[in-house]
Amino acid sequence: MATSFGESEQVKESFSSKWTMFEDVAFSKRDMEFQFNWYITRYGFRTSEGLKTLIRSKANILDVGCGVGRAVGWFSDLADKQTIVGIDLSDAINVAYRHYGTRSKLHFVQGDILKPPFRKEAFDYISCDQVIHHIQSPEEAFNRLTELLAPKGQLSVYAYKKKGPIREFCDDYIRAETTKMSVEECLEFAKKVTHFGKALADLNVKLTVPEDISALEMKAGTYDLQRFFYWNIFKCFWDEEGDYRRSLAVNFDWYHPKYAYRFTPEEVKAWFEKNKLKILSFDVIDSGISARGEKSLRHNLTKNFLREREKRKIKKGQKDGDSENQAD
Repeated sequence: MATSFGESEQVKESFSSKWTMFEDVAFSKRDMEFQFNWYITRYGFRTSEGLKTLIRSKANILDVGCGVGRAVGWFSDLADKQTIVGIDLSDAINVAYRHYGTRSKLHFVQGDILKPPFRKEAFDYISCDQVIHHIQSPEEAFNRLTELLAPKGQLSVYAYKKKGPIREFCDDYIRAETTKMSVEECLEFAKKVTHFGKALADLNVKLTVPEDISALEMKAGTYDLQRFFYWNIFKCFWDEEGDYRRSLAVNFDWYHPKYAYRFTPEEVKAWFEKNKLKILSFDVIDSGISARGEKSLRHNLTKNFLREREKRKIKKGQKDGDSENQAD
């Protein structure tokens, strides 16, 4: 199902506003280093050299939902002669261009990945990191990405993971209201949630869950009270190093965009299996699921075989029709 104009505009406005308000957070030294190290860890590259080896083995690279262009910048830093493209629905693409637009063989496109302005099998590596859950039809988006992937190409995707039932209920209940708010209204709401998260952290209280509570998906253990609330009750992020603006950006990012779907590991694996992508790396943490897969040559050969078989059927039908006409 395609995103309607109004819903698409809400998502576009939300992320345009986020990256306008929080560009300083995105390009802070700390966040840049954190995001890069998190990326190479989650997708199984382990080191920057691991990612560099992949990048340099490919010709055309696409970053989907590139936002302000951080990943595009990483890929460009590690590339040799590769062509790198970043696509984003929002006006954050202008921020990305301002930071990286002068680099050679690097291009930015503002567009919708459900209606990609690229030919099929155009890219050898596609990264869709922390984005697919914000698209109205995530599985359809995954299918589109697979179509854009060349044989032997690789696809990396991160999707939010489903939490326990209390957190899921609160997420849906609160977001049903916050996604209707204006940017300014939701920012004020996010500030209150951020202040609450800080207040919990300032208590410096430990909470012990004596045994697993399976129905609530709560594990036995000792937790900081703020982190327990964050993972089990509702999202009230507070940065462990006390960065208020980073905390506010994270909370706004959660509560304002129209879509923030969550998935089980089995659901994400099913996307890869249905599209016949071999999973090379699969990482599950509390916040989300990161998976990297490869498209086989056989996938392309099978498609070509089916296409040729269909052509032969059509030709045979035409010949049979001609024979009948001659008999008449």
